[in-house]
Amino acid sequence: MSSRDRARARRGSVPGRAPIEKGRRDGSGPWQATVPFGPAGRLLASTLCVLVCLPGPVLLFFAATVGEITAGERWGLAAGGVFTTLVGVFWAVVIGRWERSARRDAERLNEVGVTAVAEIVAIAPAIVGDDNGIALSLRISGPGVEPFDAVSECMADPSLVVGARLAAVVDPADNLFAIVPG
Repeated sequence: MSSRDRARARRGSVPGRAPIEKGRRDGSGPWQATVPFGPAGRLLASTLCVLVCLPGPVLLFFAATVGEITAGERWGLAAGGVFTTLVGVFWAVVIGRWERSARRDAERLNEVGVTAVAEIVAIAPAIVGDDNGIALSLRISGPGVEPFDAVSECMADPSLVVGARLAAVVDPADNLFAIVPG
C-alpha cells in the first residue's frame, strides 16, 4: 500500500470501497451491542430519575394545600408539578428501555456469540457524545461468521490504526457484534 493510499485510509476513504453505513436494530445491517450500566451506573440513573420526578408531587401537594396563594399561582404550581413528573417518568422509561436492550444484547452475545476478529480498514473523524472521536470501518470475520463490514465509533487511541486487529464477539444470526476490550 502506497503512502497516498495509507493517508486515504486514515481519512476514511479506501480506494475501491464504498462507505460503510452504520447498522440498525431493524436487521438492515450489522449493529454494535451497547454496553449496559454497571451496578453504580444503575444506582446513579435510578437516583437521578427519582430526583427529577420528586419535585412534581411536591409542587402538586403545595398547590392543593397552601391556602394563601392566588389562583394563577395555584395553576402554575399544579402545571409545574404535572410537567416535572411527566418529564421524569419519560426519562425513566427511556433509560430503562435502553438498559434492558443493552442487557439483552450482552446476554445474547454471552450465550450464542462467536469469537471473531475485527480488522480496521479505515478511520474517519466522528463525534462521540460531546467529544471528538473516530469512526472505525471494520471488516469482521471468524469461524462460522460470514465476513461483513461494520462501523464502530469510539474515542481516539494511538493503537487504533488501519490494519490493527481487534477481538470481537458476533452473533452470526444477525451480525450483532461487540468489540472485546483488551
